[in-house]
Amino acid sequence: MAKKRLFVGTLTSVSGIEIVREKIESLKISGKWVEKKNIHFTYRFLGDVEEEKISQIGQMLRNRLKGVKAPVISYRGLG
Repeated sequence: MAKKRLFVGTLTSVSGIEIVREKIESLKISGKWVEKKNIHFTYRFLGDVEEEKISQIGQMLRNRLKGVKAPVISYRGLG
């Protein structure tokens, strides 16, 4: 059975990405950046999930998060 690596998270703005990227680069921490369009904040890593369970998980999350607004993320005080 095919699996996908899943997580629960939110995308962030390009300006937010640049703020975080500049701070991390100034700390001289090595690492590899993903494409800007793929940068996100992960709240929960779900692991390797069988593809046939993905729609069920998505529906469960939609039900549980109904009416919950996305968080507002402030980029201040980093470092």
